[in-house]
Amino acid sequence: MRKARIFHPIVKWVFTLFLLVFIPTYWTFYGSENFLWISDVALFFLYLAIVFESKMLASMAIVGDLFYATVWSLDFLYTLLAPSPGLTRYMLNPDLPIGVRVLSLFHIALPPLMFWVVRRLGYAPRAWRCQIAVSTALLFLAWFVSSPEQNINFAFGYHYFGWEPMPYLVLFSIANGVLIWLTHIALRSLIKKMRI
Repeated sequence: MRKARIFHPIVKWVFTLFLLVFIPTYWTFYGSENFLWISDVALFFLYLAIVFESKMLASMAIVGDLFYATVWSLDFLYTLLAPSPGLTRYMLNPDLPIGVRVLSLFHIALPPLMFWVVRRLGYAPRAWRCQIAVSTALLFLAWFVSSPEQNINFAFGYHYFGWEPMPYLVLFSIANGVLIWLTHIALRSLIKKMRI
């Protein structure tokens, strides 16, 4: 008996077409190291979760990036409304091509899309442990291969705190791990109520 498809092929094709535009555009404009951002990795995990119908990858995406994608979205709203823009002030930079800025709006789509995918596939309770390993690796890798100007995953500190690099990286990776664990606890509680 053939297994029923969880996602319609159109969903997979639309996501594929988006990535076929997103990847070369970002690669050309920002460079390959830009794909080390946790949100970019979550986007790729989500795509693979949809294509291969992987509960683990979908769960890793949501537990690792729900907080950051939500903060990005709220900060973008603040940037649009406030006289002094926040973290997403680059979205108002006229020197940045409009196409690149439009593609960056994927951050806003990520939280509802992640919830939708996890609702369809289910939640893997052990995903948070795997995601802590992935996020920690991304943080240290970003520090080694990127620059303070790029500051990928804030590996060099937010507004350059002036801390010594290694103590900061260790503390930030621990804080990120705690954040992932707390997100997992909140998701697990929510999922029980929603009976996913």
